[in-house]
This record gives sequence, structure tokens and C-alpha cells, in this order.
Amino acid sequence: MKKLRLDAIILALAAVIAVSLASCGKKQPPADEGEVIAAAKELLESAVEVNRIFFWGGLEYDEATMSSQDLGDAAYAELSGDAKYISQSELMEKVRSVYTESYSDDIEKVAFEGVNVSDDSALLARYVSEGGVMKINVSQAKNSLPERIPDTDTVRIADVKDAVGADTAVIAVYAECGGERSELNVTLKLEADGWRLDTPTY
Repeated sequence: MKKLRLDAIILALAAVIAVSLASCGKKQPPADEGEVIAAAKELLESAVEVNRIFFWGGLEYDEATMSSQDLGDAAYAELSGDAKYISQSELMEKVRSVYTESYSDDIEKVAFEGVNVSDDSALLARYVSEGGVMKINVSQAKNSLPERIPDTDTVRIADVKDAVGADTAVIAVYAECGGERSELNVTLKLEADGWRLDTPTY
């Protein structure tokens, strides 16, 4: 009797393992297009604020506080109003609510550390914090990229990757910049906290 019971348990375990292995080999269905489009619209709208902070004109500042002392060739000025006391982590929280973790890390490095463009030139940090006061690189703010505003009513699926987990999608959206309208392809990735943009929209 005991042998029969043991045989039955072994057969049951074998059946469970076989089903489990079979399910692991199957591709999950592609991402729901309605879900992707809804997420894309929300993220593109939120990206406008993030782009204004990091790539376009930046946060408002008090030009009277401008100083280049100990900050290389760039002139930095204190942010104005309550924004002057905003922290790097608070600004990055906005970024990470829109962009993927890896892309957010790139933005953080460029915005708060700067990068070497070549042996002879560097892109200095856009923001620095001194004594709890946030400052902005005024030259970058004055020579920023023009605003590119997406028309979220035009969002459509360009491609949904047929991969395990279906965690990547490409959408197309029209955007206006300087009076000209053009179509952009934007990649979204599904992360632990939901869909995030993985390409620039500025």
C-alpha cells in the first residue's frame, strides 16, 4: 500500500513538473494595446514637465544671485521661490515616474554631474546644490532646446515586441516644435512600477 502511495506521489510530481516546464516555454501574449496607449498618453504629458526642467528652459531662477565662483566656466544662479530648496532626489523622483530606471540614471548623471563631450570640452552640470540651495546653469537655461510638445490625441501603436513578458512597445505620436509638426517613435518598457518611456521626447 505504501509503495502504491509513493508511486502516485512521484507520478503527480512528474505531471506538475511537466506542466510547469511546458508553460515556461510558452511566450506570453503581447501587451494589451489599450493599456500601452493609455500609459503612453499619461507618460508623454508628464514628460513635458520633466523635459522643461532638464532639457528646455529649466526651473525659474534669480539672475541677481548668479555667480561663476568655484564652478568652472559656467555661471550658476539660485532657483527662485520654493524651488530653490528642492533636492536632487525630489527632482529625480519626477524623472523616474516617467522614464525607465536606466534612462533616468543617464539623465541624473548628465544633469547633476555633467559629462565630457571630448578631450577639450565638457557639458557641465545643469543643477548643483550648495548649502541646501539648488542652483541652475544659466548658460544652459538660456541656450536650451526648443520645446517639443506631443499631441497625445495622435498616439498609436507602431510596434509591440512579441517577446516573453511583452515588456516593450513602440508608439508613434505627432509633436510640434517651433511651429513644425513631425512624427516621433517612442519606446516604452514595462518595469516594476509600470510602463516607462525609454527614449527621449525633447
